[in-house]
Amino acid sequence: MKKYIFLILISFFFCFPVTAASYPVIGGIDINSPEVTASQFIVYLFYLVTAIGSVLGVIVLIIAGLEWVSAYGDAKTINSAKKKIITVFSGLALLFSSYIIINTINPAILNINIEKKEGEFNPVEFVIPEGKGIFLYPATNFETSEDPLNIRESRVSLISDGFYKKTSSIKINNPDEMTLGAILFADKQGDEDGKIITGTEFKGRCTYITGDIADLGSSSGDQNSPPIGQNSLASLIVFDGSPGGQITIYNNYNCQNKTNKYCREEDDSDDWVDPFPCPEPEEYSCTFRVDKFTSLEEILKTNCTSGEKSFKGDILSIKVSGRAAVLFRGLLIKDNEEGPEETCQYIDSKNTGCINMIKYGSFYKMIEGENQSVFSPKEIMVFSLN
Repeated sequence: MKKYIFLILISFFFCFPVTAASYPVIGGIDINSPEVTASQFIVYLFYLVTAIGSVLGVIVLIIAGLEWVSAYGDAKTINSAKKKIITVFSGLALLFSSYIIINTINPAILNINIEKKEGEFNPVEFVIPEGKGIFLYPATNFETSEDPLNIRESRVSLISDGFYKKTSSIKINNPDEMTLGAILFADKQGDEDGKIITGTEFKGRCTYITGDIADLGSSSGDQNSPPIGQNSLASLIVFDGSPGGQITIYNNYNCQNKTNKYCREEDDSDDWVDPFPCPEPEEYSCTFRVDKFTSLEEILKTNCTSGEKSFKGDILSIKVSGRAAVLFRGLLIKDNEEGPEETCQYIDSKNTGCINMIKYGSFYKMIEGENQSVFSPKEIMVFSLN
């Protein structure tokens, strides 16, 4: 009889989510929404199984406890109750250990605010009032026979706006106490086969502006340089801030000094041996300020070289002060024979303080079990965000 009750309870808990008219919100995820992503649905199921397992565990513990106290000394019944209790605690320990392990390895797996579709990516968190923002014009010198397209938030694609590859000039109307700017991403035609490399979803070649551009086919100082060209704009990131800022680059993760547990400083003892000398600070980090697009080669040579000491290795993490954004521009190294592809990578610090490059697919990927750089950055730009 007890087995039947237990099976009914299991059936109720597992069938309820399927038959429910409205699914409950768990972990901040509402799967009733048509905009829910596949990754959010998987995380939802993980939370749901954890919740159901916890409830079932408590029910089984209660049943086992009742069996124990009502056994009246029956050794067989008591042993059965003990086994149930041990099984429940083992299952709960396994269940919660899986959460701890996953969260320790990569918190982003269970963080729905980090793991979103690229189409939902919105790198800024401010509201632009009606009538203000970035205005796109189909002709140069801000000319148009109809109203220009008013952009008040980032767009992963201008296709739905009917303005994909139709922008020739841009005007910025700043709200009070705001300095708007935009990162522009454009389509690029392949050199050999004529294949179009899309600039949607903040990919491909890019530039930036913080003021009006009467002709996207021409540069204005460092802005729109090199020019993305007329009728090529595919997506854009809107930000509230200004060009320029200070960052520190590291050739180690988590913005930490690269150390060697076997290294030690020289001492006066006769038997001192130092097969692993401790690295000099200049070899693993470098701090500098960037106010316009600057080549990394020039930055490393000017700011990160002192005598025989210089920054060595790849940029594995970046430390920023306050809210800032970093824009890399360079070549994406591919595995196939198509050769390198011009691309950009925009990173918003979101006050994290330290940015690990491993989180960005255009920087690193697994090659034969190791994280290796597949993005060859040539230039860097920093924006101070309000």
